[in-house]
Amino acid sequence: MNVLEEAIQQLKSEGYSTDDIKLALEKALDGASNQSVEKEVQLRQRLAR
Repeated sequence: MNVLEEAIQQLKSEGYSTDDIKLALEKALDGASNQSVEKEVQLRQRLAR
């Protein structure tokens, strides 16, 4: 079992539903993706100067 599977099992044992866990993961991944895009835009702006 990998770290993510262990974390999901722990959350389920604490009473969180699969849907709650899925929604939280999607939000976290969206946030990480947005941060990466922001950093890339900033880097491109710096390189353009």
